[in-house]
Amino acid sequence: MYFYPRLYGLPGGMEPNSDLRRAVAQLLHTYPVSLANPIVCLQQFLDEPHLGPNKSPYQGDLETDFLRFLGETQRLARAPLGVEADFSKV
Repeated sequence: MYFYPRLYGLPGGMEPNSDLRRAVAQLLHTYPVSLANPIVCLQQFLDEPHLGPNKSPYQGDLETDFLRFLGETQRLARAPLGVEADFSKV
């Protein structure tokens, strides 16, 4: 519930710093196995060749930002901000 809006709020395509969005998307692609050790998933992402004509290097520390994204998402899931989902009435 919190993961997808935050994922799509990250830069994508050929925008600068789009590596974070692609790394998090790869985490989803290999879910649920990837959540056992997300650093392995990030390392696999870093080992793959990145294609694109306008590829610019990531500005910052990708590993730190990746872990921050996961930590903030987990924090939001534990302490929701006034959001309730009642799927029993569906």
